[in-house]
Amino acid sequence: MLLKNTLLMAGTTAVRLAAGFLVFVVVARHLGATGFGHFIYWTTVATLLALVVNFGTGPYMLRELGARPEQRRHIVGSVGAAKLVLAALVLGASVLAAPWLADGALLMLLLVMALGDVASEYAFCAFRGAGDYLTEVWMSTLSAMLHLLLVGAAVWAGASVWQIGAVFALSRLGSALAALQLYRRRFGALGIADGWHHWRPALRANRSYAADAFLTNLYTQADSLLLNHLAGPAALGVYQAGMRLLQGLNNVAPVLSNVYLPKLAGELHARQSHRHTATLLYVQLVGFGAVVAALFALAGPAIAQLIYGSQFAALGQLLPWIGGLLMLRLFASNYGILLTAAGQQSTRVWAIIACLLVLVASGAVLVPRAGALGMVWSVTLATLALAGVYFYRVMRGPANPHMRGGMLAAAFIFMLVLGSLLGRQTVGTL
Repeated sequence: MLLKNTLLMAGTTAVRLAAGFLVFVVVARHLGATGFGHFIYWTTVATLLALVVNFGTGPYMLRELGARPEQRRHIVGSVGAAKLVLAALVLGASVLAAPWLADGALLMLLLVMALGDVASEYAFCAFRGAGDYLTEVWMSTLSAMLHLLLVGAAVWAGASVWQIGAVFALSRLGSALAALQLYRRRFGALGIADGWHHWRPALRANRSYAADAFLTNLYTQADSLLLNHLAGPAALGVYQAGMRLLQGLNNVAPVLSNVYLPKLAGELHARQSHRHTATLLYVQLVGFGAVVAALFALAGPAIAQLIYGSQFAALGQLLPWIGGLLMLRLFASNYGILLTAAGQQSTRVWAIIACLLVLVASGAVLVPRAGALGMVWSVTLATLALAGVYFYRVMRGPANPHMRGGMLAAAFIFMLVLGSLLGRQTVGTL
């Protein structure tokens, strides 16, 4: 069953990622490095604002629905009520701030887009918690293809940056409404009316998950803010063209988390052995990362030229590093999922805070010297620290899958490969 669900999620994610990646390739080619960097900067700001509404409820809902499926209506309803309260606060603050921003209209459009993604994720988490992956498969596939067609048509018509933002907003909002309607047909009412009096307890129960999610995403988004400030939108455009590749491929981690997290949580809650489940998760995550890292190391410049064209030629120097970074992130994600399954969110929170400090400190030094490449180095250093903390805490806690020998050997081989990859590169400024 785990393998079937994994294949279902992998299939729909492959389609979604392919469509999503093509969207950003089309937009990047249309806007150029500087324009694309400008668009990505405000997308980053909108995404961070939407994280307040998301409040890390994905892992929380999966864990609670996996452990207490009979309380579905209460769990989904109280979380939904909390999201409505947070959405009202974020939208109100953004409307007040928009007139004071040079690109306030673009920010509001991209915020609607980000909130649409939050609503879709909220609905589909409930499906996953019930073991229903097929609904998300076909719904996500249709939404992704429609989004690609709409953005492609806008670019073909010569759309401006804010017009592209409007297309993003309308597309994501429509997908969210469709996902919520599917939930109502499958399970009935969301239960928000019944859970309205429980939105405060829902927020309190989810604080550690929210802090983890916000800090994790801030950690993954801070690079764009820092690079734009230190090197400008052109460097950010080149850097984000590569990071879009990484982010798309890195989605294998949340996909596998959606499949394995309820299973791991149930096994740990029942004090059953989770070794087999943890082994499958590790092999799929790290194995996938190793294949991609090798491909980027061997053909980075050719891949950059093929996908983005000559105006993003500088990306070729970044891709071998980005491949190593992907494998490192997936290695860390494996142990992060185990910590979540065991309810050890506090470890994840303070570890991410420490890594965020490493990112900012190293970026302040490396970006002025090496531009976008320096930002990749900084993210790699921070992720290396995060992977070490996660690995150490899992090995010493209840989520330990008791595979020390194999895991340590794999970690050693991974570090050897990463070190060789990074050692062969030369410093350059992008």
